Amino acid sequence: MRILELNDIALRLFDNETLVLDSPALAVLQNNEFLTGDAARRQARLNPRVTFDQFWEHLDQQALNRPAGRARSHADIAWFYLQQLLATAGNPEAETLLLVPEQFGGQRLALLLGIAQSCGVSVAGVAEKSVVACAGVTPSNGALRYLDITRHRLYCSDLVLDQRLALNSARELNAPGWRWCEEQSIRQLSAQFLQETRFDPLHEAASEQRLYDRLPSLLASLNTADRVNVNLPAGQRDHRIDWHRDELIKALNDVYQALEVAVEEATGPVVLSHRLNLLPGLVDRLRQRGQCLLLDDSALPRNA
Repeated sequence: MRILELNDIALRLFDNETLVLDSPALAVLQNNEFLTGDAARRQARLNPRVTFDQFWEHLDQQALNRPAGRARSHADIAWFYLQQLLATAGNPEAETLLLVPEQFGGQRLALLLGIAQSCGVSVAGVAEKSVVACAGVTPSNGALRYLDITRHRLYCSDLVLDQRLALNSARELNAPGWRWCEEQSIRQLSAQFLQETRFDPLHEAASEQRLYDRLPSLLASLNTADRVNVNLPAGQRDHRIDWHRDELIKALNDVYQALEVAVEEATGPVVLSHRLNLLPGLVDRLRQRGQCLLLDDSALPRNA
């Protein structure tokens, strides 16, 4: 069976436990057609006015407030996106289990099912992602908390384990999501380049895109090192700086602090989405605040 996990940082498609695609939830209009996923990410800073990243967050049929080719709504863009994802993966008619955020709501879920059906997907079932993520964790007092990050938000879900695991409540934390973390990182890097080398990566779209392309690997490096060397070519010169983890954490304090409070207030173990490990030093800080279990990136399909 196929498993499609919806998170607008990136949608992930599995064949049983094998990852087939990990696709950023981005769409860039080019020549009246949409680039999606990784291809869209490589163009996002070059063409920001035709870049769309809220079509899962605001999945609806309301008219868009800017031109988007043949798309008239966020639901249309989501259809183009999902169609391309399935075409890349092949075998779109395979039975598929949808793992959706518990905050998705009935209206968006109905649209998602309609879009999936229109794309030829055979939906075998729908499950709340937090319940699947926490399957197999047995708390002593029957209470669990699940924390996750999406492109635009932070979410906290409380679950109870009696004879079965069930969602008790879900809420949005008062802090921004992954997109904000990316923007803060880019701004901090650019300011440091300007201060130390007089080179401003944000002055030209091409250099901004190069910095954006490097960001995932830089963040991964800062998870294991206190600092990382960042170099950006411009013309005949190669500009270099050292990016320090402590400085990044200060810039992302709103997110780190909101998650720390959520851990401190938990009445049982806290299960952390693997995506939270994308933020350098965060998991170690959360473990200092309470009992935390970090999921690996294959936990969802394995539990499903």
